[in-house]
Amino acid sequence: MKSILTLLTIFLTFVAQSQILKKTYHDYQKTKPDEVYYVNAQGQNNGSYTKYNYNGAKAVEATFLNGTLNGPGKEYYTKDGASKLKITGSYKNGEKHGQWITYTYVKYGQSYFNIIQSMMFNDKEVDIFNTGVQTKVKEETFNNGSCTKETNYHLNGKVFYTANFENRSYTGDYVCYTDKSVVLSKGKIGPGGKMVGLWVVPREENGDCPRDKHAIGNVVYTQKIKFDQNGNVDTNYMSKSYYLSGKLRDSVRVINLEYLSGYDYNGIWFLCGKNKNCKTYFKEIFDWEFYLASYEDLRKAGLKTEQDALKHYKDYGQFENRKMRFKKVCFDNNGNEIICK
Repeated sequence: MKSILTLLTIFLTFVAQSQILKKTYHDYQKTKPDEVYYVNAQGQNNGSYTKYNYNGAKAVEATFLNGTLNGPGKEYYTKDGASKLKITGSYKNGEKHGQWITYTYVKYGQSYFNIIQSMMFNDKEVDIFNTGVQTKVKEETFNNGSCTKETNYHLNGKVFYTANFENRSYTGDYVCYTDKSVVLSKGKIGPGGKMVGLWVVPREENGDCPRDKHAIGNVVYTQKIKFDQNGNVDTNYMSKSYYLSGKLRDSVRVINLEYLSGYDYNGIWFLCGKNKNCKTYFKEIFDWEFYLASYEDLRKAGLKTEQDALKHYKDYGQFENRKMRFKKVCFDNNGNEIICK
């Protein structure tokens, strides 16, 4: 009797753990596999799962345990019949868990990931897919399906930004860099996405601050602003701004912001508001007269104004290693320009 019970137990265990191969196809002739996977005796996905595109390129790989995603998972870019790794990570009890990494392929300074995301296809797309260099775009850390940390990368491999999350909202330390590792933004995010404590924030030429963390191309200087624990500006703090080269630009007291940090009506988190009112004590400005006086070719080309000089330097001069300088302008408490001491 005991031996019969033992055999029955072994048989039931075998049935419970058995894997039955299943296949689906894109075509009626069953020559183009769509899904290849295993199920257990109860018909639940159990074991490896692979999905292919119509041309036979591997699109997805996953692992199931009794109907639930458990173990490694991968997603691929596909082009005709070829595959390139796009995303890799692991699942636990049906949820993303642990580290997930997203890759792109880079050539000609272009990213295959960006091409696909933007749908801006071009004549180099196929070559980038076939011969581009595999480059890490993003690292994410998940805890039972919730992302707790995200690091994005520039195409040269340098860190773009690192953010932390709690309940799908930004929280804790945040830092953003240029592709040359110059800090564009750095600080701590409190409840409700509000900026707290001392922050470095990016500024465009007109003082605007990018509402989108990806819109950094127009940033020309950074500003240090201090916030209280409720996200309000500390009006007693002397705020200093610096050009990306590290040179001091100005020193002001920020009275308030045109719009606050946090989530706007679209649910998009942005870095900071534009200075609405501030008292400027001094600032370093581009010496456009010196720039034009130094180069006869610019004068002959008809450049005459501050706007002409600044635009030329930003678009061409800095890349041609043309010399320039800043001049200091000072103000009193009423905002009147005074002689700098």
